[in-house]
Amino acid sequence: MTARIMQRKTMWKVITMAAALCFLAAAPLAAQEGDQEQQEYEYQQPEQTAEDFSDSDLEKFAQAQTEVDDIRSEYSDELSGVEDTEKARELQDKYADQMVKAIEDAGLDVQTYNEISMALQNDPELQEKIDEMGN
Repeated sequence: MTARIMQRKTMWKVITMAAALCFLAAAPLAAQEGDQEQQEYEYQQPEQTAEDFSDSDLEKFAQAQTEVDDIRSEYSDELSGVEDTEKARELQDKYADQMVKAIEDAGLDVQTYNEISMALQNDPELQEKIDEMGN
């Protein structure tokens, strides 16, 4: 019986952490300016490529990405010991704010960071270029 309870608690922790990480990954997108949140797009924006971004913005992205990854790792570590969903939400908000600050401190706005992040998913050459900048 005790083993079953422990198994359920462990499963709850895993589910909570997975859900929180999903929210965390979407946090920069959700943190855009209020007027941008209300703006509706009637068409799908074309995919962006490396040519759509300046080298300066890509360098800033590489710097911000390193910081965001560190924050995400710290968040994941801290969340692993949390069982309370309210506490998990507080941590999510705290770390989302830290990620936005890291992006802005690197000299980018959240929208540009997200656009570059989306472009990375479809452009391996862009990923290589940013990887080189980060090293």
